[in-house]
Amino acid sequence: MTKLETINAEDLQNRTYEPTHFLVDELIPEGLHILAGAPKIGKSWLALWLCLCVAQGQPLWNFATTQGEVLYLGLEDSFQRIQTRLFDLTEDAPPTLHFAIMADTLKHGLEQQIEQFLTEHPTTKLVVIDTLQRVRGTGSDSNLYANDYQDIGLLKQLADKKHIAILLIHHLRKLHDDDPMNMISGSTGLSGAADFSELFAINANSKQKSGAWAFLSYLLTQPCQEEMHLRLPVNDSVLQAQLAGLLEKETITQHEIDMFYQMVDGLQAADYPTATVEQIIREELAPYLAGEAEEETAWKIQSRVQLMLAEQFD
Repeated sequence: MTKLETINAEDLQNRTYEPTHFLVDELIPEGLHILAGAPKIGKSWLALWLCLCVAQGQPLWNFATTQGEVLYLGLEDSFQRIQTRLFDLTEDAPPTLHFAIMADTLKHGLEQQIEQFLTEHPTTKLVVIDTLQRVRGTGSDSNLYANDYQDIGLLKQLADKKHIAILLIHHLRKLHDDDPMNMISGSTGLSGAADFSELFAINANSKQKSGAWAFLSYLLTQPCQEEMHLRLPVNDSVLQAQLAGLLEKETITQHEIDMFYQMVDGLQAADYPTATVEQIIREELAPYLAGEAEEETAWKIQSRVQLMLAEQFD
């Protein structure tokens, strides 16, 4: 048995600790972080931009960065694809930004690979793993929380030991949840083990409002939307090029394109009462859980939602 190492409150108050060091002021301190979002929304673009800012010592939006070397593990990309993105973001790529497109998994060599890189590049400040799923093993589903917490804990220990920031790129669940943290794919062990869990939103009181709008504006640019391969891009130049390509392949006709633009011109934003719909589902789930047939429950939900929408929008 190992004896507990304790410290009393008086000694703790008298102890001096170094302040938390931020890689990006007010946004990203040393430690482990998760950037989660829906597929094709621009997570990799944002992560690459962050890497460039840190490697060049340039501000991220209006937030100062601590300059240092960066390791980007683009495990779902090729070097050619990363090169294309780099040319879209900068004409002067720094030698302090390093890339790898293959790596071992957690508990099977990844930690040692990162430590070896940090030994060879001691001024490294940031490691990005894109994506988390690519470095995870095939653990048992019997205790998903424990597996998630253990995997993330290994990377957190490494970040704390080396005084660096590690950013994990991850996906969201498809199902909506009122708590955004619950939408991170996997169990709450992922967000629970990470150091940084602040949520960013665009509202009148947000400290990151200008930066968030800047990122959204960037997502609407032609290079970004071309890279995302959207089915319906909102950038008009990308949309026109896409429609022209379909027309050339005779997949669609000019008449269908004209009809499409007529429909787009007539679109209006609708504020759908999602909270009311969720309430209807919750109410109708009770009889289903008590034994009511699936078809009966689905029919009741559909009927009530249709009636609610008709009353609101007719």
